This record gives sequence, C-alpha cells and structure tokens, in this order.
Amino acid sequence: MQDNNSAKIFSDNWNLYQKVVRLNYMYHAEFTRMVTKVFDELKQRAIDVLDIGCGDAGFLKPVLQGQSINSYTGYDLSAPALQIASDNLCQLSFDVELKQGDMLELIQQETKTFDIIHAGFAIHHLQDNDKIKMYEACFKLLNAGGQMIYRDIFRKTGFDRDGYLNQYFSIMKNKWTELNAAEYELICNHVSRYDFPSDLETTIKQFRQTGFAIANKLEPDNFHIMLQLEKQQNL
Repeated sequence: MQDNNSAKIFSDNWNLYQKVVRLNYMYHAEFTRMVTKVFDELKQRAIDVLDIGCGDAGFLKPVLQGQSINSYTGYDLSAPALQIASDNLCQLSFDVELKQGDMLELIQQETKTFDIIHAGFAIHHLQDNDKIKMYEACFKLLNAGGQMIYRDIFRKTGFDRDGYLNQYFSIMKNKWTELNAAEYELICNHVSRYDFPSDLETTIKQFRQTGFAIANKLEPDNFHIMLQLEKQQNL
C-alpha cells in the first residue's frame, strides 16, 4: 500500500505528464494519427497487442476502441498507473492482462506472441545493451507480418548524453512555455535521472540487425520520433 507521500508524488507526476500530453509538447496528436493507421492495416482480423510502458493506457485506448482486438497486454513499472489502466480498459470487449515490473524482465519471460507491439516513450530509459535485448525480445514475440510501433526520445547524432540534456532542456525552456517553474524543474530532474536516449542512426541500424524492416517513420522534430517496424512474412 502506498503511503500518503508516495501517493502524492505519483499524482503530481502523473498530472504533469497529462498536461504535457494535452499541450502536445511531445507530439502525441501526430503520433496518434500514425499509430491508428498502423492498426488499420491489420483491421481485417482480431489481433493481439503488447503495450510496453503502457502507463494508464491512455494513449492506446482511443485507438483500440476502433479496432478488432483479441487481447491487450500492458507492462509498466508503476502499480498505481496500472490500476488506472485497469479502470480505463475494463469496459472494452477484449481480454486485458496488465503486468507490473521491469519491462525487460517481463518481455523476456513472456510466453504469448503478438501482432502489434507498441513502445511509447519507454525504451530510452534502458541502457544501450538492454535496448538491444529489448529489440531482440520484441522481434521474437512478433508474429510474422507483425508490426512494432516505436515512439521514443532520441539524441542527435554526434552528441553525447550531456549534449542531449543541454539541448532538450533548452527546447523545454523555449517551447514548453505553459509550464511553471516547479513543473519545469520536476521534468528536468526526471530527464536527468532516467533518460538515456540513443541516436536515430544507431537505433535504426540495431533494429535492422535484429531482423526488422523499417516500414515508416514520423519525425516531427529531432527528439521525438516514431518508427514503424515490420517482421516480414518470410522471417
């Protein structure tokens, strides 16, 4: 059970993230349109979906409502977020399984296979070697013809993590103008502690080495990018 202080910390962070989403600072609106198109490509049959770092399932829920879904599996480290996800998804007419824990450990233990794997702003929290393990696990669990939707934070090629942090904080300061000073500081602290993004060129190379084909890309800016990855039928 959470104590009052930890519950407040979760609430403050979650409310701030919802504000960032609502203001579209990380291009959730643009990504939602492209993600919907990926789901539409598989609309002729009921599909199994894995959502890595699902949070409250708020991003995928409106997409799932218009699709033919057999099952939804969500991973997240936060038990309170998964409780909200359970409430959000309980009225939908497909099987839902929510798993709390480390996303890499969970996917390496997974026994089901999936038609779509979605990872939204989650995998950049992993170290480089663990990112590769995650890509390999995703490829293994995708059915032939399946799609991986990879939305994440990237650093510019040629810049190290410190360079990324300086650039990202500058973008936030100049463009995320509806945040107050306390909100800005809270996000900066989170990014400083937990963000370990790769550059796009390296990431694409690693996905290809794993076996994925790059089907599409959406790049609204240099930091927030979506890749549509395919496990081709003959693999």
